[in-house]
Amino acid sequence: MGKKAEQKKEYILEKAREVFIKKGYANVTMKDIVSACDISRGGLYLYFSSTKEIFLTLFRREARERTEAVEMAMWEEMTAWRILNDTISQYKEELLGFKPTMAYAVYEFFLENEDERVVRQWQFDGMAEAIREILDYGIENEEFNPVDTNQWGRHIAMFLEGLALTMPVMQFPPERIDEQIYLLLQPLMRKPKALKAPYIMEQTV
Repeated sequence: MGKKAEQKKEYILEKAREVFIKKGYANVTMKDIVSACDISRGGLYLYFSSTKEIFLTLFRREARERTEAVEMAMWEEMTAWRILNDTISQYKEELLGFKPTMAYAVYEFFLENEDERVVRQWQFDGMAEAIREILDYGIENEEFNPVDTNQWGRHIAMFLEGLALTMPVMQFPPERIDEQIYLLLQPLMRKPKALKAPYIMEQTV
């Protein structure tokens, strides 16, 4: 695929993402995406055959971007605490509506497409693995207490996924989310941490 075609495909994906954020997944049609992109129906089908294909492309891309961000941060030798804090803060911003997210569309998609749940498992496993790598990195640097990083990676990933499902219904205030994240992460910390908005936790002096 040439550069121009790649740019067109990326443009379609970005516009489609906006549609999924606004309308969820179940109510989105190819016509909606055609209208958002201001292209012909035939032009859209040159790149994608269905809303399902577009959605899965976006979902996989966002999952890869999260794990790649963690790998880049470790390569840049940022502190493990900062990497973990930034990773969880990103989820928190999405949960509180500070950052547009496809969370509702993701819920609808995998509820409707049970045969694609293996992709959801792949995304979860990738997130748990990325967190495990952060914890291993932090233990090696003596920032975190020694723990079973496989278990803790899954534990933190499940906490974030559970929060994503309950937030649309419960609407917890930011301070309640900070409190729960504090309780979750405090056992990992070698040095004392203090809860301080707008960050999850900051190291005390």
